[in-house]
Amino acid sequence: MKKDETYVGTGKDPTLNVRELLDDAVESLKELFQSEIRRVDERHEALTRQMQERLVAEAKRVDSIREVDATAVRVASDKAQEQAAVLATQVATSAETLRGLVATNAATVALNMQQQGAQLAARIEEVTKNQNQRDEAIIGRISDLEKAQNASLGRSSVSMPLVMALVGILCGIVGYIINTFLSR
Repeated sequence: MKKDETYVGTGKDPTLNVRELLDDAVESLKELFQSEIRRVDERHEALTRQMQERLVAEAKRVDSIREVDATAVRVASDKAQEQAAVLATQVATSAETLRGLVATNAATVALNMQQQGAQLAARIEEVTKNQNQRDEAIIGRISDLEKAQNASLGRSSVSMPLVMALVGILCGIVGYIINTFLSR
């Protein structure tokens, strides 16, 4: 009998043990990578929901501001018309002058409101566009990471510190985006 054959029959073959240990290690790494991908996906979904909620809240805030401004214009217009009616009974020439001023003021206020509304709409569109670009960049980076992880699942050369460094970089980017968004 050869030396190798005696070990195989008795279950003391170190090669089989090493294979089992390697298979267990590879399986553990697969599970670790899959759980990390799920965690990153969940974090991205939570951030996306949070950004959408903030955009909706901001839109509601802007709408309420517009409503307050419109009410103020209506109240100012009503008061100006009442004053013009009182003055019209006293002096006809003064009433005509006041009506002209009120109309000019109303047009100026309406023009200012339109300009401010256009500026706000442009700013909201710009912020939305920038955020969409950032979201697409993050999604692209996550997709690249997933592709890289999927390509390297069969290899044992990927080290855990490298994966942790990539996750750290991704978290830093997301934190920067959120900080930038909140500081505006």
